[in-house]
Amino acid sequence: MKNVLKRHRSKIMIILLSSILLGCSQEKMILKKEKFVVEYGQSISTKVSDYLDNKDNFLKDVKMTVDGQNEEGKTYLSIGQYKVSFTRNQKTVETTVEIVDTTAPEFKDLKESYKVNLNGKLDITQLKVTDLSKVTLSIDDSKVNYSKSGIYTANVIAKDESGNETRKDIKIVVEEKKKDPGKMKQMGTGRSYTIKELASYSFLLEHFYIVDETTSMTKQDLNGTKLVTMDLSAKLGKEEPLVLIYHTHGSETYKKVNGKEGSVIEVGTALTKELENVYGIKTVHDKSVYDMVDGQLDRNAAYNFAGDSVEAALRKNPSVKVVIDLHRDSVENNIHLRTKINGKSAAQIMFFNGVSRLASKGDIGYLYNPNKEANLAFSLQMQLLCGKYYPDLTRRIYIKGYRYNLHLAKRAMLVEVGAQNNTVEEAKNAMKPLAEMLYRLLSGEKSYKKN
Repeated sequence: MKNVLKRHRSKIMIILLSSILLGCSQEKMILKKEKFVVEYGQSISTKVSDYLDNKDNFLKDVKMTVDGQNEEGKTYLSIGQYKVSFTRNQKTVETTVEIVDTTAPEFKDLKESYKVNLNGKLDITQLKVTDLSKVTLSIDDSKVNYSKSGIYTANVIAKDESGNETRKDIKIVVEEKKKDPGKMKQMGTGRSYTIKELASYSFLLEHFYIVDETTSMTKQDLNGTKLVTMDLSAKLGKEEPLVLIYHTHGSETYKKVNGKEGSVIEVGTALTKELENVYGIKTVHDKSVYDMVDGQLDRNAAYNFAGDSVEAALRKNPSVKVVIDLHRDSVENNIHLRTKINGKSAAQIMFFNGVSRLASKGDIGYLYNPNKEANLAFSLQMQLLCGKYYPDLTRRIYIKGYRYNLHLAKRAMLVEVGAQNNTVEEAKNAMKPLAEMLYRLLSGEKSYKKN
C-alpha cells in the first residue's frame, strides 16, 4: 500500500512540475505601450526591456528587429513610423515607433543689431541657424523704413520642415554711407588761421575766448601753438563705443512749441544718431537726469552725481575716448542764439572749459585736472574747425574757474546748445554740423594753416 501511495505522489509531482514548465514556456510577451515616440535625432532604444513588460530571464531570449534603416551617415531614423517586432519561440508581437520632430530651430551667434545701407535690405542669408532638418528663413521688417536712416525693430523667423519655428527680435540700423572728411560736400567758407596768428596769447583771447570775471588765465594756459598742434585723432570704425554723451543738467528744456517743450536729452539723442548712422561712430548716451532730487530741481550735487555715473560708464566702456556733457544755456529773453545751417534754423553752440582756478584764490588744489591742457586743445580745435566750415555756428569759448568733470577724459567737452529761447528743433539741427566737426577732428584733419 505504501508503494502505491509513493507512486501516486511521484506522478502528482511530475504533473505539477510539467504544468509549471509549460506555463513558463507559454508566457506571453507584454508590450508596455501600443506606440512609442522618439524625438528626431535620437537613436531608438535596442533594449527589449524598454518595450516589453516581462521578467529579465524571459526577455533574454527575445529577438528585436526594426523595419527601417538609419539615415545615411547618421545614427538615427528619418521622421516617420516604423514597425518593431519582438520574437520568442517562434511567436511574434509588433509595435510602432514614431519618429517626430518637435524641436524648433536655434539661431547661432545672432547679433542684437545689423547695419544696412540707406535704401538697402538686410541679407538674411547671413543669419546662422542650427536644426536637423531644412530651415526656411524669413523676416518681418514691416516697421523698417529703409529709405530713412534710423534704428528699427524687425522680427526674424526660422521654420523647419516640421513646422517648428523660432522668432527673434533684432535691431536694423539703416545708415547713410559714411562720409570721407576729405570728400565732404561742405566746403570751408569761413576763415582758417595760421600757426603764427594762433601762437599769440592776446590774439586767442581777442578772437576765441570769454574769461569769466571770477577766473584768471595765463599765457602758459593758452599756448596756442601747443594747443592747436596736439594730436587728438582717434581710431575710427571700431565696433566698441568711442563717444559718451551725458547731461549734468538733464532737466533743461527749450521754448514751447504747440504746448510741448523738448529737453536737452532729446538733443543728445539727435547727436547720438548722427554720429552712429552717418559717421559710424558707436556712441553711449546716458539719459539720466542728475539735477532733480525727489522730483525737485536741485543742482547742488548734480556734477557729483553725474561724475560718479560717468566714471562707472568709462570703466564699463574702456574704449570711450570722447566724453561730451550737453547743456542748454540761459540768456536774456531778447537774445535768440540761432544761425542758418543748410537752409535750416539752428541753435548756436558754445564750448565751455573749466580750469580749476579762481582769480581771487588761484589754483583750486582739490579740483586738480590732469587733462586741463588736452581739454583746452580739444575745445579750441573744435572751435577752429567750426569757424572754417560753419562760421556762425559757435559763440566764443567760455572759461570759468571750476572743473565740471572735464578731468575724466582728455577729449572731454562741455557744450551749451542754444538757450531757453531756442526750439528743440533748432538745437537738434545744430547736431549735424557738430557731429561732422567731431568726425573731422577725430579723423586727423588740421584746424589751422601752416602759413
